[in-house]
Amino acid sequence: MTPKPKILIVDDIAEYAMAFEMYLPDDAEPLRASSAEEAKTLLAGRGAADLAIVDVRLDSSREGDTSGMELLSWMRKNYPQMPVIMVSAYQTFEYEVEALERGAFRFLKKPLQPVEVKAALKEVPLS
Repeated sequence: MTPKPKILIVDDIAEYAMAFEMYLPDDAEPLRASSAEEAKTLLAGRGAADLAIVDVRLDSSREGDTSGMELLSWMRKNYPQMPVIMVSAYQTFEYEVEALERGAFRFLKKPLQPVEVKAALKEVPLS
């Protein structure tokens, strides 16, 4: 039996994490984290995911927070084979450029558009 693809969703707002889960393939195993530290702990315990979906701002209470970008850099260093899709409700071109320069597979804007999410997930080779 083929193992379920593990998809790590990192977002400090539970509603967005749950929204992403709605678009995952039926055979996917969703893993959720609400902070960069929680995501690192999950990855350390379970190994690389087949895909990570990470919000740019993981602490919405801090103005200008970009801890998701720092997590992206950490993931690229420690799990270079794991594709990462970055997302943000703050629709700045700079965030998108920075995420792609740091090695993100794709960048999606919130609110999530079903067509865009499904297209991005189809591009990722899940095991």
